[in-house]
Amino acid sequence: MKLVRESIFSSVIRSFCISFFSVIGIMIAVFLVLLLFGLGKQNKALDTATFELIIPDTNGRKYQMTSNKPLILRIDLQGVIGEKGGISLPQVRSILTESRSGPLRGDKIKAILVYMNSPGGGGISSESIYYAIKDYALQYQIPIYTYVEGLCASGGYMIACGTDKIYASSASMIGSIGAYMMFFNVTGSMEKVGVQNWTLARGTGKTAMSPFQPWNETSDQSYIPLLDASYQQFLSIVTNERPKVTKDQLMNEYGAAVFMADKAEQIGLIDGSGYQLNEATQALAQAANLEEGSYQVISMQPKAHFSDFLKIQNLTTLSPLKLFEKIFLPNQESGSIEPMYLHNAPIAQ
Repeated sequence: MKLVRESIFSSVIRSFCISFFSVIGIMIAVFLVLLLFGLGKQNKALDTATFELIIPDTNGRKYQMTSNKPLILRIDLQGVIGEKGGISLPQVRSILTESRSGPLRGDKIKAILVYMNSPGGGGISSESIYYAIKDYALQYQIPIYTYVEGLCASGGYMIACGTDKIYASSASMIGSIGAYMMFFNVTGSMEKVGVQNWTLARGTGKTAMSPFQPWNETSDQSYIPLLDASYQQFLSIVTNERPKVTKDQLMNEYGAAVFMADKAEQIGLIDGSGYQLNEATQALAQAANLEEGSYQVISMQPKAHFSDFLKIQNLTTLSPLKLFEKIFLPNQESGSIEPMYLHNAPIAQ
């Protein structure tokens, strides 16, 4: 028998081809499975353009919606407003838009329950979501309630003020009515390690509050009016929506403190404390003239796409520096600076 010796180069090429086509085959198989799964799902559930209609139950399980009962739409607002992975303004707007289109067109949505657990976040996103909810309620004339299970602070509370009623669990915390901007400066550290900064700019005040240049007593002058206007807007929204609370109380007595739910109810920030989710839902159903057992509660879950499956996620925990940036440095990725409605206040005694 004659043995044929294979060169190292040929062996490498052969191994590469085997591995390459194996990966391609696996990807094609996964794609076909996901495609078939998606086609099967479309026959079983009523889906909107970009959301699946899901029925959550009290045990945390979720089922696809298939019935034609009157519906209460539950919108989950959990996390930091404006942050990736938190509460997204475009997603809230999409939910509100698609709640009146496709299989939900007409008058199928009889009420909306906003499920809130948020410390707040970006000022622009918070105000925009507040107005989006207000406009929706005005246009379609349906009741919209907020149920708080956890934290409803700062921008989260501003959004809740756009709903007809606010109910909370006994352990929930409400408040932090204020606004802030936070900047940092590293010029001292730069000098210690011998790093210099040279910035080219045009326009008076363009580099004000830059972290890489020394500040002076006038550096913040262009930002103070923005912060003041944002704070006054927050105060106006709260006093207009919560008539038991006065502007003087908010500025001089309550400040930006956070209150436990019973105290928040006592001073007029919310309408009821000690509620369970099903109790808040029942109160909303009554406001919408829905009899018990005659309706279903649905939520809208973003559809999964094949691109999401291929996307590589960073599962490592954030470093302390990254965590600091996420919480205290608003919108650094976009390069914009805006007031923050984010909980950063002590709990009231």
